[in-house]
Amino acid sequence: MMNTWQRMQTALPLGLLAWVLVAGLAIRIEGIRQTDQTSFTGQPLIDDAYFYAALGRNLADGHGPRVDAEHYTTGFQPLWGFLSALPYLLLPDEHGITALQAMGVAVGALTCLVIYGLAIRMTDSRWLALIPAGLWFVAPHSMLHNLGGMETALAILAQMLMFLSLYRLYETGTRRWWVLHGLACGFGFLARVDSAVLVAAMGALLALFPPGEGRPLRERARRLATWGGVVLMVALPWLIFTTAWGKPPPARERRGGAYAGQVHWLSGGARADPASLSGARPHLCGLLREQFLLVPERLYHAALELGCRRAARPDLARPHPSG
Repeated sequence: MMNTWQRMQTALPLGLLAWVLVAGLAIRIEGIRQTDQTSFTGQPLIDDAYFYAALGRNLADGHGPRVDAEHYTTGFQPLWGFLSALPYLLLPDEHGITALQAMGVAVGALTCLVIYGLAIRMTDSRWLALIPAGLWFVAPHSMLHNLGGMETALAILAQMLMFLSLYRLYETGTRRWWVLHGLACGFGFLARVDSAVLVAAMGALLALFPPGEGRPLRERARRLATWGGVVLMVALPWLIFTTAWGKPPPARERRGGAYAGQVHWLSGGARADPASLSGARPHLCGLLREQFLLVPERLYHAALELGCRRAARPDLARPHPSG
């Protein structure tokens, strides 16, 4: 009887997770079906989502990292950039956008499973782990990221893998997980290069509070060096590629402006020239407070847009923030 109950305790949460996955995938597939595959501005895509469609097509055609027939891109996230060429190498061009969206949906499903696995280890409960995994997978914003053809979905997956492997490294302290965590951090950097900040933070954590306190200092230093070598080995091809294309990492004097510009945009401000914001250093608490206060507004706009689409009245759609 106890064995049956234990099996039910395992099977029921997995069944609910499977239901969440099916529901979320069904909505995403409907989103793909509603996307205008012939237009570079079709809904329900957001941001400059078709940038990677153009980039992937040019890479597949052997034209290099271009956004059109003449202009090179000012930069792209490496892993998703090169993955975006696969649909145009393997399929006719007219199916490229659909394939990119399908890749994003698959990445989103994998992310849901990784979040579930991480939450199980953090809460020690399969039922509690359903909450973050389920809420993330059915959230409208995560669906838009999965359907948008951009690198965001892959970056979220990579960062969740970084946290999961870090958790496992502190659980076990084995050399295997030092290497796997290094691979995850390198993968996170290639998925989105500004994840380098997170990689550096995790490296500092491992250096200051290394797993396996009972091991000799030399052994811990050797394992940290192994981790750093794995991260560098994974990231080095991209650094060589960008240097070969004449785009070395930004100079020190430009980093402050880039940082301030990104934070200003994330905090709800208008898209501005980063150079004009080089003196800005917003406090973290203020940034978090702004994001928290924007949640009701974003929920309202999401509900309004959904209602407009159902009523087939595009004249009521939300105006662009710049307008």
